[in-house]
Amino acid sequence: MTRPTSRGPGRAPWLPRLAAPLITARGFHLYLSAVLLALFLIRALAFPGTGGDDGEQLVFAQYFDVGYFPRNPPLYAWLTIAAQQVFGVSVPAVAAVKFLALWGTCAVLFAAGRLLYGDDRLAALAALSLPATYLFFWDAVTGLSNSVLVMLPCTLTFYVFLKIYRAPRAAWYLAFGAAAGLGFLSKYGYGVFLVSLLAAAACDRTARARLLRPESLLALATAAAMLAPYALWLFDRRGAAMEDDATVGILQGLGFLAGAAVGASAPLWALVPLFFPEAVRRIGDPPGGARSLRRILGLHLLVALALFAAIGAMSGLKARGYYMSVMVLLPLYVFARVQATAWRADAALLFAATAAAIPAGAAAALAGQALLEPLWCRKCERHLPYDDWSRALRAAGFTQGTIVADWWPYPFDGNFKVRFPQARVVTVKHPQAIAPAAAPGSCLLLWGAPERRATVIAFANGRLGAGIAADAAGASVAAPIRFPGGRRSVTLYYLLARGGAGSCR
Repeated sequence: MTRPTSRGPGRAPWLPRLAAPLITARGFHLYLSAVLLALFLIRALAFPGTGGDDGEQLVFAQYFDVGYFPRNPPLYAWLTIAAQQVFGVSVPAVAAVKFLALWGTCAVLFAAGRLLYGDDRLAALAALSLPATYLFFWDAVTGLSNSVLVMLPCTLTFYVFLKIYRAPRAAWYLAFGAAAGLGFLSKYGYGVFLVSLLAAAACDRTARARLLRPESLLALATAAAMLAPYALWLFDRRGAAMEDDATVGILQGLGFLAGAAVGASAPLWALVPLFFPEAVRRIGDPPGGARSLRRILGLHLLVALALFAAIGAMSGLKARGYYMSVMVLLPLYVFARVQATAWRADAALLFAATAAAIPAGAAAALAGQALLEPLWCRKCERHLPYDDWSRALRAAGFTQGTIVADWWPYPFDGNFKVRFPQARVVTVKHPQAIAPAAAPGSCLLLWGAPERRATVIAFANGRLGAGIAADAAGASVAAPIRFPGGRRSVTLYYLLARGGAGSCR
């Protein structure tokens, strides 16, 4: 292993000295816990509403089922059900799943780095790099759900792979299968991660020998047992319609993929050449375990990108930044290259300080957004006056029963589940995910744009037998969003059928 160089402790500037605890195991975990706790509290408590991804999890978490809708697997909803036992039906419940997954991802990345490098400092640098990427510090914090969760089984899979690489014991193969099962139950994109990792491992003599051992059947059986119920559920719904995605040509698709990869990993790709320029040049360390594992990591990332490109070419789907969540091992590869160079201790400390400042700055930006965004936002989905609307609906006579909520242009479904936790909420977005009926009451239809009225009524009649006439009298309530100087209000349209009909009651 190449040892770091240093200018000497007596001449180190104040910033590297301040950053020194960040590249210790204790300091890294304390920092990680503090910054993610701050982000959790701001995200969960400072905004009046939540976005579509989090909102739909609150709808799914009304009941336990093998699956909810074919587009995404059910693990996030299952964990939200568990979190609701602590936080109740609330945004903090769904946010707790997200931020615990983010914490676990970074902690496992550190543990994998410790195995990979044999050096806590490099492990901490790699783990600090992940929260400093745009995908993590902003996209994951503000909007994603399944794409956040899948990062944890990805890192767990690689950690267990390292254990198998060093000591192929049956227990680790069992753990590998369990991690794979959790991965596929988190997001289908995990398949890109697993296939690319196995393909890269197959190109290495030692890793290939580990894969061909009889114990691999134990991993396969474990994953199959975990996935069988959901696979059968999914097969029964193989013809179910999913939301349409924009399709693009092959060259456009490659451009979107490049943009997604660069955007999701920013600014890591700019910081590494700045602090560790030697790591982006040709690495010529002697053959050995570190070199072999670094090559496996690099090939894994290349194969994953190739798979995304092939999938995009065949399907025409436009790559999104959140697809890159399964590229979560990128920091480990980067610092495996750094390890093979004469890296400088002072540069490492400056990098740690910079990387740590980015998610801390994101927490400040998120707090500022919670306070000031209503002054300029257009859609304002997280700032809508849900409490005022809910008071008006109670005054109109709705206390319990079934809410049929539209999802466009505003994600009403999960946000009104939080305001009416005893009611059943059914969302137009996911017609196959209908919770069992709650305590009987009224049938309440909600939509946010006048042209959506017919769609919501047709859904309530077709799926729930609500028996509502197309010309039934509705109503509306307007309420101001925060801090717009009293000049801006948003209108909620509703139709209340007292007593209801069919299963909308």
